[in-house]
Amino acid sequence: MVQHLEELLSKILTHVYPVAGRFHENKSSIICQDQGVTLIKAKFNRRMNDEFLQQAHEFWPHGIKDVNTTNLFMTPIMFVQITIFQCGGIALSTSTSHPAIDGWTNFTFIYEWSKVCKLGIPAEKINFMRFDLANIFGPQNITFSD
Repeated sequence: MVQHLEELLSKILTHVYPVAGRFHENKSSIICQDQGVTLIKAKFNRRMNDEFLQQAHEFWPHGIKDVNTTNLFMTPIMFVQITIFQCGGIALSTSTSHPAIDGWTNFTFIYEWSKVCKLGIPAEKINFMRFDLANIFGPQNITFSD
């Protein structure tokens, strides 16, 4: 299952390629050279239950070693953690850089990833991060009169 999630993550990233990039030194643009995201795989030898869910924040990606605050060009924009529990349950968590990805984009990213994983939708058919929205309105024929 984890390998399946990992393979499909790489396919989703082709549609959201800025996520796999790094901030430019000027911190106002993203360099997309396919550096990828940081994927953390963890096993937790306890069952997922109500007591655990109250303390779930302790298992979010934090204390990540890849963060370089002096050189953001080295720091991934997104971190993904997949945690497998003793009962077979899986928790998926992400940590993203807010200047690059807002909450809605992060939610949509996870939603599209889950559609590809669960429903078997080919990654090529997802409709995410389209940069051709100007085509919706189409060009207008503007004429000027003298």
